[in-house]
Amino acid sequence: FSAEILESLEMVSNINILFVIFLVVVYSVKAWRQRSVEVWQGPTWGCGYTAGDYRHQYTPTSYADSLRQLVNPLIYNTRHYKSFDEKEIFPQPKSFSTESKDLIEEKTVLSWVHLIVRYLPKAGVAQSGLINHYLIYPLLFLAILGLLTILNVI
Repeated sequence: FSAEILESLEMVSNINILFVIFLVVVYSVKAWRQRSVEVWQGPTWGCGYTAGDYRHQYTPTSYADSLRQLVNPLIYNTRHYKSFDEKEIFPQPKSFSTESKDLIEEKTVLSWVHLIVRYLPKAGVAQSGLINHYLIYPLLFLAILGLLTILNVI
């Protein structure tokens, strides 16, 4: 190796040694500081109510509400619920649900998916189970390919 390459490698090696020393110092300081911290384990915080089931849990919507407001023009939100009447003493069971649709995904990706799902079962007519029909399909494909080549389309 030339002297320039060896000098560069030595500099990289020195930088790596300094970096390792820095990591050891940082880890040592962290370990020293953590000695006095007591680690405690217990149940997950449940908003002060520990007897709930899945119906009392937060939904992802409540966490992402501020982000949703930011991208509101690109998202279609629907809420399905019936509110309580003020005069209801014993209200009937209620339900609440929300649905968010990404309009960009709906217009680009899902429109094609819905189209394919709608018309794919109609292509099942081609599956007759007869070997004669299955041998005709490649011949039809080659004929269409030849016609498109003659017409200079492909």
